[in-house]
Amino acid sequence: SLSIPPQSSQNVDTSKTVMLSAAETIATDTDVRFIPSTFKTASPVLSPSMHDNRKRKRGGFATGIWGIGIDDAALQRLMLKRIFDALDIPNERIIVLGATEAECTDFGDFLIRHALKYPDDAHIIIADENLDVTSVGGIRTRISGSILLEKARAELTRLQCPARVLLLVRSANDSVDDISTYMR
Repeated sequence: SLSIPPQSSQNVDTSKTVMLSAAETIATDTDVRFIPSTFKTASPVLSPSMHDNRKRKRGGFATGIWGIGIDDAALQRLMLKRIFDALDIPNERIIVLGATEAECTDFGDFLIRHALKYPDDAHIIIADENLDVTSVGGIRTRISGSILLEKARAELTRLQCPARVLLLVRSANDSVDDISTYMR
């Protein structure tokens, strides 16, 4: 369970509808309950052995698609790789960045160069919203993934790049600031 600030009943109903629709889409039996100041959800998942044994079709859905992701957390970078793998994107077309400050700060420029280099391919891009980096001087800075993506999209539009690009932003909302907000 996750403690969240109280919401209006309209927001709760909307959130519940969205989550149940998502669960229906991925064919899972999901239980969603809102209790004052607490949100609880439970969904079944495949065990690793079930996941590894299912038949995979390589080259079907993912033909001509790149999976590109960025996250400053090592565990989340592994998760991004698994997401792209689950979409049957071949390993040689999966790029996950964010291990260094340079990868985070240069991500928008990287996306532009990549889309221009592969204009006939589709690109699924998943960016963490809060990229926390430490510069050489030891100063911690937060870079917004959505701002990086917006700037890259604007530049690709300006350059009239024909590449098909799906931009997604994710956030675990687990920064120190976020957690302190939830605990109020």
